[in-house]
Amino acid sequence: MKTYGPQKEFGYKDFIPLFRAEKFDPAAWAELFQRAGARYVVPVAEHHDGFQMYQSKLSHWNAGEMGPKRDVVGQLKAAVEDRGMTLGVSSHRIEHWFFMGEGRKFDSDVPENAGRDDLYWPAMPIPENTDSITGEPGPSKEFLNDWLVRTCELIDNYHPRILYFDWWIQHVNAKPYLKKLAAYYYNRAAEWGIEVALNCKYDAFLFGTAVLDIERGQMADIKPYFWQTDTAVALNSWGYTEGNQFRPAGDIIQDLVDIVSKNGCLLLNVGPKSDGTISQEDTQILMEIGDWLAVNGEAIYDTHVWKTFGEGPTQVLRVVYDLVIILLGYAFGAPFAAVTLAMAFLLGPAVSLVGKWLDCWIFLRPASPDSKKGPA
Repeated sequence: MKTYGPQKEFGYKDFIPLFRAEKFDPAAWAELFQRAGARYVVPVAEHHDGFQMYQSKLSHWNAGEMGPKRDVVGQLKAAVEDRGMTLGVSSHRIEHWFFMGEGRKFDSDVPENAGRDDLYWPAMPIPENTDSITGEPGPSKEFLNDWLVRTCELIDNYHPRILYFDWWIQHVNAKPYLKKLAAYYYNRAAEWGIEVALNCKYDAFLFGTAVLDIERGQMADIKPYFWQTDTAVALNSWGYTEGNQFRPAGDIIQDLVDIVSKNGCLLLNVGPKSDGTISQEDTQILMEIGDWLAVNGEAIYDTHVWKTFGEGPTQVLRVVYDLVIILLGYAFGAPFAAVTLAMAFLLGPAVSLVGKWLDCWIFLRPASPDSKKGPA
């Protein structure tokens, strides 16, 4: 309010002209990423806000027409592939279903019934539990059709070798569209004669059809299947903000070694500034990682797991659940917050809702320390 005035007069979309990325140099980015030891690069093609960082024929709200007025993904693809690295893209479009919805709760420029050509569309309320696969209100057929064609446009125009999705594609409404998307992506890759991979969280795709991604975490032990960790150089942010709390390069390297020793790989996030440059702090961390990999890379690249991992007593913690609680139908009509509060009072604050079945709520509670440990 102090800087930009009332949100009814200056809303989210009014930041777009201020986002110019006038110093964006894709060749310099690619050089830095290669110097850091990266083998693949995954720019955000579209985040929850609905602004596409690539040239699109499906929406005018894209970086080719507004803000930078450059095809950021396309230019980075050319620079990355020129240096022999692999390009992937990430899509967080599905979370746009509710991302702008809070703007309808106060006097802002988010309209009550935005049209499909509006950046803010559809501005739906945030579901009570965004981790639930049945959270309401769930994405509509109209929105999911829009999500599907946007993703297919990304595939056709940029031929990404990796297609990364955020968590909410696991919603039950999206399941039929995920099958269509996976078939389209893998069939197009076969036509082009390239190998590609889907990245997803949890069990959004059927096991074995995509690479499992764990956000800011890692496996407790070796897995027989390939997986990925995504994390950031900053502890408190995924983007550039003043006062970021940066992780030491040594910490990230230790994570990298642990992840690779368990059959995983690391996708490391850095957040560029609005002028298109990467901060000195981010750059320094990447350079230090690159220096280490220049010496020790043969123990990381093109390796496979051994029969054991790690050294010393330190272990990655895992949470094991030993209790499933089902509340009968009379509690089903109670507000989500009220039911969760009641369960937290009875069972402790770590209890969590995992879903609904018929007329029941289903909760899990972490096992007590002396309980029998199950698989990670």
